[in-house]
Amino acid sequence: MRAAHGSKAKNLLILRENGISVPGFVVVGDKDIKESDLNDILSSSLLADKGTVSIRSSSSLEDAKTLSFAGQFKTFLNVPKGEVFSKMKKCFNATSSESLQTYLDKMDMTGRSVKMSVIIQEMIDSDYSGVIFTANPQGILNETVITIGRGTGDKVVEDKTPTSTYYYNLDDRLYYSETQIGAPTIATKMVDSLVNLSSGIKDIFGREMDIEFAIKDDMIYILQARPITTLTSRIVSILDNSNLVESYPNITLPLSASFVKSAYTGVMRGLLFRLTGKQENSSTIEKTLKNMVVSYNGRMYYKIDNWYYIINLLPFSKKIIPIWEKSLGLSSARSSAANISLWTKLKVASNVLKLAFTTPRQMQQLEDTFFEAEKYFKETYSESMPNKDLLKLYRELGAKIFPKWDITLANDMYAFIHTGIISRKAPHKVEAYISDVANIASIEPLIKLKEIVQYIQENSFEKELAGLRTDKDARYFLAMEGDLQVMLNNYISCYGDRYLEELKLESSTYRTDPILLIRQIEEYTKLGALEKIGHARKVNLPNNRRLRKEIERARLGIRNREISRLNRTRIYGMVRTIFLSIARNLRLGGDIKTERDIFYLTMDEVTNLVSGSLSNAQDLISNRKRQYAYFETLPQYHRLVFSGQITDKESPTAKTNVVDDTEGMDQKHFVGTPCSLGIVEGEAIVITNPSDNLDTTGKILIAKSTDPGWVFLMANAKGIIAEQGSLLSHTAIVSRELRIPSVVGIPHITKVVKTGDRIRMNGRTGKIEVLDV
Repeated sequence: MRAAHGSKAKNLLILRENGISVPGFVVVGDKDIKESDLNDILSSSLLADKGTVSIRSSSSLEDAKTLSFAGQFKTFLNVPKGEVFSKMKKCFNATSSESLQTYLDKMDMTGRSVKMSVIIQEMIDSDYSGVIFTANPQGILNETVITIGRGTGDKVVEDKTPTSTYYYNLDDRLYYSETQIGAPTIATKMVDSLVNLSSGIKDIFGREMDIEFAIKDDMIYILQARPITTLTSRIVSILDNSNLVESYPNITLPLSASFVKSAYTGVMRGLLFRLTGKQENSSTIEKTLKNMVVSYNGRMYYKIDNWYYIINLLPFSKKIIPIWEKSLGLSSARSSAANISLWTKLKVASNVLKLAFTTPRQMQQLEDTFFEAEKYFKETYSESMPNKDLLKLYRELGAKIFPKWDITLANDMYAFIHTGIISRKAPHKVEAYISDVANIASIEPLIKLKEIVQYIQENSFEKELAGLRTDKDARYFLAMEGDLQVMLNNYISCYGDRYLEELKLESSTYRTDPILLIRQIEEYTKLGALEKIGHARKVNLPNNRRLRKEIERARLGIRNREISRLNRTRIYGMVRTIFLSIARNLRLGGDIKTERDIFYLTMDEVTNLVSGSLSNAQDLISNRKRQYAYFETLPQYHRLVFSGQITDKESPTAKTNVVDDTEGMDQKHFVGTPCSLGIVEGEAIVITNPSDNLDTTGKILIAKSTDPGWVFLMANAKGIIAEQGSLLSHTAIVSRELRIPSVVGIPHITKVVKTGDRIRMNGRTGKIEVLDV
């Protein structure tokens, strides 16, 4: 034997040296070896008593960093001892084959010499075999992919046996499987073992690996390990839904996704102009601005590396970034340095300094701008407007609002920084100090609803409302004269867009479906709810004047943040109204089948459809419906790391099954970020899909996250726990104003805790306990 050639043989040796379970093998590097010498080698090796072996080529060129030479060399399985020599010879002879020479020519490697070794390995009579990619070859770096089938690996690789494929997100410990008919499935414990083993192999080689394995009697054997050759891009993109998931949980349809993307582009362009004093138009900046948020598999994500790029424009960015990350509940990510001139840096520093003093005043100016835009909308809009005028109105609203909306980002940072200062100076009292914000907009809808409920109870209107069963009934009732009708119509005018998942244009609201408001009022009337709404609570502020000033600033920032959030909801309401009117016109013209079909088109596609430049819209909509129905079956990951282009997953024919890997977690005790004080004990209600008819009264509400429209569900809850969030998330702010204990930042708790479990939670320490009953 000569020294082993090729990474295949060398990698097996490395794996064996590192204690990985590899079937016994020998490597033959001498193509002129005699059969008698080969028999002597086998007789003196671990293979002496084995009935059959596998024989694999290991060339000096295959399994390189960029070229795999897949299919160019020989592999033989279940080879009896008497045929080992002839099969080995065929492996050596492959170096001079015509197909190999053609491959070398195609890859610009003409004339390259090929050295060959042959691996003779114990044949595992496997129950299952498969392949593990430590990173998804399609470019998802934090997703391990496992494909498994019955029998030996050749059947799996050559699609000769039904397979199950597992996609495991390494950050979320969440995975889903696609299972063909007749394919085997494996337990979470085995999935864990395969993922952990492959992660160890990746660490050994220091790169992403393509691993072949076999399983016999629950024992895992590694047969091969080679680099993944398809991950060639050096451009890494990080998608993260921290904070954003509050506004866009679960699936967001194309119309909303395109509007959100456009809105963020406009707002961020305004921010750059505010900071630098000039309109940046370089290709890098423009590409960054257009991808602050992206849609992947129907879910909304920050393209977080772009946010780091923008924040790095700021002075003292290294100090600002940790505060920003903590406030958004964001785990650390790779930071991209922005290449800007010294003059621009000085200009940005000067403008940031101004913002430290002028942000509250500019937030008031933004509120005035919003009300001017809202007044213009009400004066201009009518249901009879043609589509071209509706699109014009949409563009005019954007031109009035988006260029100035960037000040809300400065206000967010204003609130984050001053809250951060309080956290350092009074870490155990920060929740109390930033609660009970005067006239906070988040609670306004509940206060006004409480007045309506009290009026209904005082005047015995309960039976009249109970007779309203449909949306048509509700609209007819609201069109009648009466003080109650005036109150309800005024409420819809002011707060009708605040509802569950309100920032998705496809969501129903009190404005689009007023029967929802009637049902909500009925619920509150029956329960005698909202009693605690609107009652102030005294908070003892510290004597330290500087700290009191920081508290005042933080509260002002929080108050202005909630005002802008409510006004943002109203902006989305105006946009929703415009596009539903466009949809009605398109339906009447036969361009779409139903008005809700418009939500499956992007903003640009709607514009093109109106102008007549988009044909076959109904076919496009039908395909989108199938695509998004498939997206519904996939999990929503918190973080995705891509190498190269971000592309949606194609819909497979296999059955999809989503699994949370919560094995090994403490099922009784959890610790998260405390956001609102109080210790309570009660029954859990786990909410994954919110609806208007959920009874949260006296229960501890547990969810992945909440959005502003959840205020109606939160009002009656005894406590609130969320998987995601931060001290300034909506969950935290509203729970403090409602005086409900809350804890956020506990991954997977919606999977571990079940509805009906008895829970004790501490809003001061962040500790949560599932009680035995």
